[in-house]
Amino acid sequence: MEIIHDSKAGVISIEQDGRVSRLVYRRTDDVLDIVSTVVHPEDRGKGIAAKLVAAALEYVDEHSLRVIPSCSYVATYMQRHKREDLLA
Repeated sequence: MEIIHDSKAGVISIEQDGRVSRLVYRRTDDVLDIVSTVVHPEDRGKGIAAKLVAAALEYVDEHSLRVIPSCSYVATYMQRHKREDLLA
């Protein structure tokens, strides 16, 4: 499973058998507002959303950013993985 990050479009995606799942964000100077995480229906329950969020948070860590978790899945993920320290 290859994770593709298009920072110009604000999209992190995973393609599997022609099906695309994606995380969409908006970035300002030092904040990443993660707007949505959408997993293709056939791929739900396989941990793809978690991989997308993990990739986004890795990007946040690498660039010393803060996060606005507008997507409820991201907010839950951050709480479960003790990443509230990144909240804007």
